[in-house]
Amino acid sequence: LGGWSRWNALRMLSTGSRVLISLQKAYKLLLHMAQAPGLRIHAASGEAQDQFAHLSKEERDQWRENREKEKEKEKDQIRTKLENALHNEELTIAVDLSFGEGDYDRGRSSLSKQLCYCYSYMKDYEKPPSFHLTSYTAEVQQHLSKRGSDKWIIHRHQEDIRTVFKDRLQDLIFLSPDSPNVLETIEPGKIYVIGGIVDRTVQKGMSLTKWEKQATASGEVKRAGDEVIRSARLPINEYVSRDVQVL
Repeated sequence: LGGWSRWNALRMLSTGSRVLISLQKAYKLLLHMAQAPGLRIHAASGEAQDQFAHLSKEERDQWRENREKEKEKEKDQIRTKLENALHNEELTIAVDLSFGEGDYDRGRSSLSKQLCYCYSYMKDYEKPPSFHLTSYTAEVQQHLSKRGSDKWIIHRHQEDIRTVFKDRLQDLIFLSPDSPNVLETIEPGKIYVIGGIVDRTVQKGMSLTKWEKQATASGEVKRAGDEVIRSARLPINEYVSRDVQVL
């Protein structure tokens, strides 16, 4: 992960043996684990300005015209990449938005902002994941639409996570800081579920307990002793020291 853990150490919350990170950073870590991050090379602004200053008016006009064509080409390439991601069966990431029910102002606003970051990350990767939002209610849409989400090339579902993937329940892996299992590798074909939780005061076991209750209520647990759901925690503890401070 290189410098990823050091950069994020300043933005994380450590509570004993549990290290909590934001939704957007959990999403980004999944992408890092699944593939080498895509790189965008930009010319240094000072160098570019120096070269531009020596161009004639005709050359500057031509440069601007070529640059606009390049931008349009880049937009088309990104759109094609995101459209292909809709059918990416190797990596699927779903955000369960049912956790913020009843908190449609501050909480939904913060959640919307983090989802915007998640979507923007997809553009930087050569092969983005298939991205799903479940429990996508009218209240969620109201907040996200203010940030241009109506144009996002992703999957949206009003139904809950288990209903959406009812034919692939065996592929669900629920990510929680309270899971005893460390996510060491990304398994192709699995669906990684992130809880849409933005409050730093989140209670211990909140997401894991909710998901387990949902599975139990659906009758998926066949016998006593069976694992209720397949869960995992991101390997934050393996890369970040315990004495992280909240800024």
